[in-house]
Amino acid sequence: MSKLNYATWCLLITQAQDKNYVEHTSDSVINVAVNYFEKKNMPSPKAWSYFYLGRIQSDLGEADKAIKSYLKAKICASSLTDNGLKGRICENIGLLYWNCSMYDRAKDVYNEAYTYYMTDKDTLGVLYVLKKMGNIYEALNESDNAIHIYQDALKISEQMHDENEKASLLKAIGNSYEIKKEHSIALLYLRQSLNCPHNPQTLSSLYFSIASVWVAVSQPDSTFYYLHKAMETDDLFIQCSGNRLLYQAYTQKGELKKAYEANERYLELRDSLETLYEPVEIAKVNALYKKEILEKEKNQILLEKSQQYVILLCILLISYILASFIIYKYYTRQKFQQLKLEESERILKQKEELLQVNRYTIDEQNKSLISLQIQIEEKQKELEDADARIRTVLDDYKNVSADMNKMHKMEIDNLRLLKNAIQEEKEQLKRRQMDLLKSISEQQKSLHWLLKVAERWKDEHICRNKFLNQLKQNEAFSFGNEDWLNFKTNFEKEFPLFIVHMKEEFPDMSDSELCFCCLVKMGLKVSQIATIMGINSNTISKRKNEISTFYFQIPGAKLSEKLLLYW
Repeated sequence: MSKLNYATWCLLITQAQDKNYVEHTSDSVINVAVNYFEKKNMPSPKAWSYFYLGRIQSDLGEADKAIKSYLKAKICASSLTDNGLKGRICENIGLLYWNCSMYDRAKDVYNEAYTYYMTDKDTLGVLYVLKKMGNIYEALNESDNAIHIYQDALKISEQMHDENEKASLLKAIGNSYEIKKEHSIALLYLRQSLNCPHNPQTLSSLYFSIASVWVAVSQPDSTFYYLHKAMETDDLFIQCSGNRLLYQAYTQKGELKKAYEANERYLELRDSLETLYEPVEIAKVNALYKKEILEKEKNQILLEKSQQYVILLCILLISYILASFIIYKYYTRQKFQQLKLEESERILKQKEELLQVNRYTIDEQNKSLISLQIQIEEKQKELEDADARIRTVLDDYKNVSADMNKMHKMEIDNLRLLKNAIQEEKEQLKRRQMDLLKSISEQQKSLHWLLKVAERWKDEHICRNKFLNQLKQNEAFSFGNEDWLNFKTNFEKEFPLFIVHMKEEFPDMSDSELCFCCLVKMGLKVSQIATIMGINSNTISKRKNEISTFYFQIPGAKLSEKLLLYW
């Protein structure tokens, strides 16, 4: 298993144990994830790792370490969009502050948790946070604010149809009204809570709260009724507080002996509770001590964070300077390449002009060669006619008289002289033909070299343009209107004179034919051109012949060379 997979496994197993309320006994497993993700700087798993480390440290009673882990988790989660995680972190920080009686700080982080849960639309999270905030306002003796918060939470519990939470909130509102001495309203909410389902422990607490209201309004009989129900529990706190209320109720009723007995039971139970829960008082002292430690650690974290900001600012400044230098070097190099390209274009333009002159010379020489071939054919025909006449004369010579022999012989000599002259002129024409063919061969070699230069120049332009290079190298696709506009923009950037001169020289050429010529000039394959233009590949040769014949008066096979050298 890789280190990443092992660290992820440690995080997930800790998460599963926490969700299933398995008691944590060690932080060794989660520390594997913390150490790994801290080094790899992975914000999300790093934040979750510190969060669960804080959960384990809280279960182990290490509140000072837990708050430090939660604060680190909060810093890591600040760059994330996981509002649920941010809410849970703030909620747990608030609980630690609450346990340390740091109510103002607890209220602030609970407000943050409320905002995150609302953004995440986590109704249950909002409900829990509102209950805790109500508890904080009660501890700060701000009953009005506590009632307002509890009522907001009550509305949410009713929407969720959570009867247990509804009962708990109704009781909390009733207790707040009792603190405000508004006993009738307090009884109204407590009785509403009584109509909701309760477990035995919460029901005893509710009975005790109702009895407290009745004793406050001097109704001892009602007090006795509800205290009797409340004190059926084994909870020593309720037993102790219940005897205190019995003392007050018996005193109101004038039964002083029973009041004295109730007060004695109250004192005995109070002494038992003090003995039993003496460690709680020690824990409170430790909590105050840890509170001071937490404040110091928080200040230290803020100092470290400010130092990190300074380091980050320095890194950004250095990065900006390096980026500026790189950009400067890049533009300097681009300018040099542009000048080099302009020089290459100037040389290529000169070569193109020379090529045009050579092409004109070749055309003229081709015309002369054709004329010579016609003359040779005519002389050959004359030679054949002379041979025929010689044969005729020889045939006649056998049949004529001796007197005509001399005349025929002279005519034969003349014809032989004419034949020799024609033969010599034929040889001269052949020599001229060989000279012309040699000249044409040399010019064709020059033309071939120029074609290679033009081909290399074209490839350089295409490679320099990202769009044209991808079009030539990758698999072709059918162009839409936007693709044709993008193609023309990039093509004109690399071959700025081609389309302009084509339109000037061939104003009747259609946009489709012009686009076809651009694709041929790029040297695309037949299948690529057919796919881009959405036509059958078998029609490409036909279209080449049509354009070559109509506009350039050359064979279709020569169209690519023609367009390659064309501007």
